[in-house]
Amino acid sequence: MSTDVLLVNRKVREVFLSIRKRVLDKYDYLPHTKVAYCFQADMEHDKSARQYAHWGHRKNTICLAHDIDKLPEANLRGIFLHEYGHVLDDHFEPEEGTDEEDMADKLDDIADGEDRADEIVSVLLGVDIEYDDNDVQREVTK
Repeated sequence: MSTDVLLVNRKVREVFLSIRKRVLDKYDYLPHTKVAYCFQADMEHDKSARQYAHWGHRKNTICLAHDIDKLPEANLRGIFLHEYGHVLDDHFEPEEGTDEEDMADKLDDIADGEDRADEIVSVLLGVDIEYDDNDVQREVTK
């Protein structure tokens, strides 16, 4: 078993690995991303109940609040997809003259990091993210 997800809850680990595979199957040049519980994520979650994860404070790691373990799978999928939106925002390399270059141009108009992450997931991965009654991400099932 991969040591980059060993210490997280089994359900969280399985959802993360499925999302990571889905993203890396399409964008294999992205950095190998890990997931880990994080004291800073716990503190952010204590300040804002909707905040369960973040990207960028540890190298190639999506940091998690421990309370993420309590969420249903749809929310876990939405959160990991959203965080991969940030990963893609940091590392996306569209091929010149392709549809991906047109997609990148479309994303240039979206400045806000959080809305931008959701839009990147929609445009580049073809998956929509919605927010539940608690303002927590979840994958839209079609």
